[in-house]
Amino acid sequence: MASTSPGLLSALSWPSCQKPSSFAPRLLKNAKPRLGFASPLAGVGYPVSPGHTLIIARRPVTRFQELTGTEKARLLVWIDWTQEHLAANLSPAPDGFNLGLNDGPAAGQTMPQLHFHVIPRYNGDVPDPRGGIRHVIPGKARYWQ
Repeated sequence: MASTSPGLLSALSWPSCQKPSSFAPRLLKNAKPRLGFASPLAGVGYPVSPGHTLIIARRPVTRFQELTGTEKARLLVWIDWTQEHLAANLSPAPDGFNLGLNDGPAAGQTMPQLHFHVIPRYNGDVPDPRGGIRHVIPGKARYWQ
């Protein structure tokens, strides 16, 4: 894992034992805000799992296509950094990750500021994880049946 955080982003995460309303989000250790994106924030209001992290654009931007080419490239660097950080610091370490964003109201975006989710996943956290993000539209996830 890289010893320093990439520039342009920010990340937060909630301890699994506390409710989001009981404390403020915290920056991930060694995450240093830089030009373009805030530092990854581990502090999602409604975490899906321990370590659920948001990477948030620093400037006002609602949609992915509003990012510059440089910002899009840095977003990928931050996604990689955040996964490595969570894998090295969560116990137990995640068995996988869901990565994504809701781009526009039709896609479920409720916060009008671009943010990218890094969601740690664990074997057994759901009975059958196949289909992953395809579950956003009921009836479309089980494409293998």
